[in-house]
Amino acid sequence: MSAELMRWLIQGERGLSSMAMVGHIAGHGGCGTAHPLDPGDFRRCRLLVEQVPRIGLGLDRMATCSPVWARIVDAWDELCDLMDAEAPEWRRGDCSAPLTCELLKLCHGVPE
Repeated sequence: MSAELMRWLIQGERGLSSMAMVGHIAGHGGCGTAHPLDPGDFRRCRLLVEQVPRIGLGLDRMATCSPVWARIVDAWDELCDLMDAEAPEWRRGDCSAPLTCELLKLCHGVPE
């Protein structure tokens, strides 16, 4: 286990979807099907990717977990761009990002 992952597990902001990423990409569990449901969930996933580079490098592997994860991985850059534009202080917890939320809903197959 990398020092970055250990630090994130101890100090990082975790949620079901970010833990699913750790489980699948880092091989510390099964292929979790918990998906980021809203900008807050997606924020925790982004923090994980930033804080544990190995996870970011393996992000494409999440596409094998479920069709929803596949759509989220495909839309990852667009989700990040939307969140950056809507909530530039997202790292500090400000996740008021309605367009990001709508795109996540589309990834989940929920109509607008």
